[in-house]
Formats: sequence, C-alpha cells, structure tokens
Amino acid sequence: MAQSAAARRSIGDRAEALYNTRIKYELNDEQLGKFLAIEVNTGEFEIGDDALSTMTALHERIADAEVFLMKHGSMHAYTLGHFPHDPE
Repeated sequence: MAQSAAARRSIGDRAEALYNTRIKYELNDEQLGKFLAIEVNTGEFEIGDDALSTMTALHERIADAEVFLMKHGSMHAYTLGHFPHDPE
C-alpha cells in the first residue's frame, strides 16, 4: 500500500526528532557519513557502510520496522543533481 505524502513527512519528522534528541549523541565523529537506518516507532537504529545491509540488519531485528534511511550528519541518504567542480 502506498503511503500518503503526509505519512512520509511524519516518518521523516519522527526520525529527525529521534536523531536530534538522542541518536546523534550515541554516535561518534568516525561514523559521520555512514548510513543510518532508524526505526521511527522504537528509536532502534543500525549504522553501516551501505544502505542495503544497514536496513537489512534493522529489519532482521525488527521485522515490521518503519525505517527512515539517512546518513549520520545529514538528514539525506543520497543527493541528486549536478554540482560543478571548480578546480581553482
């Protein structure tokens, strides 16, 4: 079943609140930029080097997890678009 835009925003809002109030304080600077899968109902999370294995590890612990994927230090997992490189 497809989720509404409001439901997707709610999941993102809950993940952002969990990250900003608790999770980021449990992680260290060496983990910056790693993938972070957050279960938005429990606050459980996994951190890893790639999106698929990080989300799989969380789903193995919580089968019906509602997961928000991001990178530690950023609310986004991926960036789309072209950003020109200025060699100077």
